[in-house]
Amino acid sequence: MNQIIDIMAVRRLAPEDVLVGAYVVALFEVYEMFSRAEDTAGEITVRRIEMTASDEVRVLRVVGVFLPFVFVRDALGDHTTLDMRRVRLGEVPCELGRFVRKRLRGDKRRAERREKSG
Repeated sequence: MNQIIDIMAVRRLAPEDVLVGAYVVALFEVYEMFSRAEDTAGEITVRRIEMTASDEVRVLRVVGVFLPFVFVRDALGDHTTLDMRRVRLGEVPCELGRFVRKRLRGDKRRAERREKSG
């Protein structure tokens, strides 16, 4: 029972590398906050912190790019605009992106059918 398992990697994208039609996921969310640094005589500075994106990984399809914004659609057809100054994206291989989105659409249809039937 030899089984071949394909391992695919998500590649981090620079904002200028985001293309229409690509499948992407949010890898990191960027937060900015004011901080008073003790070593700079109380000068207020802005600190940027990158945190891992939420536990729910959504594979998104890029619909439009108008930097610093990216217009995306999720598997259920909902649209949103991402600010590339606030999120770091990774590119999902096309075959994996199509597979995940197709499965999610199927799950939604099955749930709708169950609701209608009772």
